[in-house]
Amino acid sequence: MLSDNQNDDKLNLKSNVFKAPSDPTRLRILYLLKQGDLCVCEIMAVLEIPQSTISHHVNVLKTAGLLKSQKDGIWIQYQLKYPNITEMIEDKLI
Repeated sequence: MLSDNQNDDKLNLKSNVFKAPSDPTRLRILYLLKQGDLCVCEIMAVLEIPQSTISHHVNVLKTAGLLKSQKDGIWIQYQLKYPNITEMIEDKLI
């Protein structure tokens, strides 16, 4: 049996997975990455949002376990950890 702290930790992790795509900018990033791997500078160019803001949102998505990254020279390419995440989100919409 799990302790209350372990249960709380698991619930917090699950909660973060649902919170991460609830922001419109992060949702837009997920839809962009559905089309292919991108670095922060490419996401910036499309969304016309400053680098620090994009980096923050990408970090939230990555921490929630929705993104993975791969170093490509001096760039870090981000990709969806679950390629069907946008469909999963749409399936749950009212």
